[in-house]
Amino acid sequence: MAGDPIENASYQLLVGGLRLLAWCLGLLLPVLSGVFTAMQVLYSATYNIAYQLSFRWNRDSAAGEPMDGYLPRAKGDLPQEAYTYVSLPSERHIRILCLKQPSVLGLRDSVIECDLLLVPLDKPSLISSYRAISYSWDGQRFDRYILCGGKKLAITKNCEDILRQMLRHARLFIWIDAICIDQGSLEEKAIQVPLMTEIYGRAYLVNVWLGLPAEGTGLVFSYVWLFWCCLCFPEPARTWLTRRLHGIIAARGHTPYFLAMLHRSWWRRVWTIQESVLAPDSSWSSMCPLLVNCGRFEMPMNCLAIALLNFSSSHKLYQEDAYIYNYTTWAYLVTCHLDRRAFSRSEPSLDLLLFCCRACHVTEPKDRVYGLYGVLERLGIRLSGVDYNKTKEQVYLEFTREACQATNSLSLLNLVAGSNNTATSATIPRQPSWVPDYGGPFRMGDNWAPSGLRASSDSVLDFHFSNDGRVLRMVGVLVDTIKEKTTRTIWQPSGDPALVEDGDFVNLEWGFEETVRAYREWNALVEKHIDSLWATYGSCEGVVGALEKVLTLRQQACYPPAAMFSWMHLIDKRQDRSHAFMEANWRLERRKGFKEHRRNLWFRFMMTRCQDEEEWQTLCALKMCPKTSALNHAIWMFNADRLLFVTKHGFLGSANMLIREGDAIFVCSGVDRPMILRPQGKDPNSWTMLGPAYIDGMMEGQLWDSGNLQLVSII
Repeated sequence: MAGDPIENASYQLLVGGLRLLAWCLGLLLPVLSGVFTAMQVLYSATYNIAYQLSFRWNRDSAAGEPMDGYLPRAKGDLPQEAYTYVSLPSERHIRILCLKQPSVLGLRDSVIECDLLLVPLDKPSLISSYRAISYSWDGQRFDRYILCGGKKLAITKNCEDILRQMLRHARLFIWIDAICIDQGSLEEKAIQVPLMTEIYGRAYLVNVWLGLPAEGTGLVFSYVWLFWCCLCFPEPARTWLTRRLHGIIAARGHTPYFLAMLHRSWWRRVWTIQESVLAPDSSWSSMCPLLVNCGRFEMPMNCLAIALLNFSSSHKLYQEDAYIYNYTTWAYLVTCHLDRRAFSRSEPSLDLLLFCCRACHVTEPKDRVYGLYGVLERLGIRLSGVDYNKTKEQVYLEFTREACQATNSLSLLNLVAGSNNTATSATIPRQPSWVPDYGGPFRMGDNWAPSGLRASSDSVLDFHFSNDGRVLRMVGVLVDTIKEKTTRTIWQPSGDPALVEDGDFVNLEWGFEETVRAYREWNALVEKHIDSLWATYGSCEGVVGALEKVLTLRQQACYPPAAMFSWMHLIDKRQDRSHAFMEANWRLERRKGFKEHRRNLWFRFMMTRCQDEEEWQTLCALKMCPKTSALNHAIWMFNADRLLFVTKHGFLGSANMLIREGDAIFVCSGVDRPMILRPQGKDPNSWTMLGPAYIDGMMEGQLWDSGNLQLVSII
């Protein structure tokens, strides 16, 4: 016991020392973090200043001539003989481009010289010996020329910009499709496309070319580096620093620079999905196998993509309710390194991949399938072969059939919209109705996947194809029919559907009458069939809850019941809404950008007239009221080209605009969504498919009856 006082004193001394150390660290950490942040800011400022000085020096050195002044001069120096491609020795050979260093100082004025080497893809030394390039063609013409083997070869401007950037690197062996594949030979393209997995996987680095820098590009890259520096701090400091960084970006008006970066064409190409996914894993030869280039600016893809997603998630279009920027989210999911572990899962989300590809562009419609050849291989889907001589309809039909059989899933039916059931010509038969149009418009409401819901309960999938592969036979239950449907849908702005986003002033300039009238028709349908709906859902609250789930496709978190009641109250002309209208106008006038909006060419003249219209006041109240703004946003985003309907048994649902009264609702075994079918001909078992539907009260297998199964043929 004599040693106890000594042990206690040692313990107290140790505790006191630790407390003193913690106190010192508490004082030093803010100082160190401030010094670290200051060093990062100083580095970014120095880097940007050096870049601007370099840019100005290059611009001044070329004073008196346009930016592309070297091109006409280069054409005059080139030989007249055009380069002719040498046939590949075998189907396992590829071409590798060997760039030569310019013979003159100044990359701007020199003609690019190169050679094309024929290399067997199975050659061991080929691995990690070249860079693969991922870029977008942008529909450019082949009006630029380089020297290939001493002869002139036509390329695009994007391709030339990439080659000039690559000349700054030590390794000068690259693979780029526009040059390494004979674009004039459909047969060679059909052979090379299936090799994309190996071509990109064997490269030691994949360079993503976003294009030449524009105004604010340097700031975007600097902000991204600062964002990653913020992530190095512990959680409380990390959150505060990232929020502070978001505030600085918005306060300085730099948000458009981020949006401009996200709107670059590389993010919107089907081929770039494959090229980014097939990039090699990190290795000793390259720690960053996927590198983004925007002129001289470089950054690992994951660093840029995660930062852009973070910045876009903080982009607020409403002051009270922030929501993720529509297009940015899909651009990230599609092209920004899809999680590679997803390709080893037993049930890959093939329909989500093809749905996201609708937001991307292709020059050749068949490339919506062929452009994903390597990704499909990762998913275990082996296509019969690439053949550009086939029609688009043949390619889509064969792919859908082979994908369903390979994955033992009918998830691709979720993309059916009924628009393919037409004959393309007198000699080509009409496309089966169960084949999706993979080039259809991108609509948020076409892909909804509420977790845990399955209309067919725990049943096992049962389907097969006819001998000619054109008829799909499924086992399931005919559960109901459509009794009445609406005829109106909400207004959507013209242009690219993938870029459509809701905002404070969207739909208040054009189309507000169409949107509000569609809302009221939906409400009138519910009121007309309130008795049958009440019997199904049990109460008024149950009916309102069902309407909310149908209009939001259960994609969003459940809103408080007051939100849907307020939404229905505001669209009802019989209610007194004067106070809500006054408050909405007051809020609208204080929104950021209101004065600029009034300065539009016609809006100043139309403002007074619009504000006097009841539909305008109604939509303004829906968008400005804190209780309904988030709900109205979800309804507006998810219901483009969709109609509401009530079934014979009193269920409420929504589907695409091709439905009509009398169409049947079919629940297929092993499929998570009900399908809308229409009788075809006199055969009671022959049907055409119009697409999936969301029907509240059927989505969890409530109407599934394994004792009442029947076989239907979808033609």
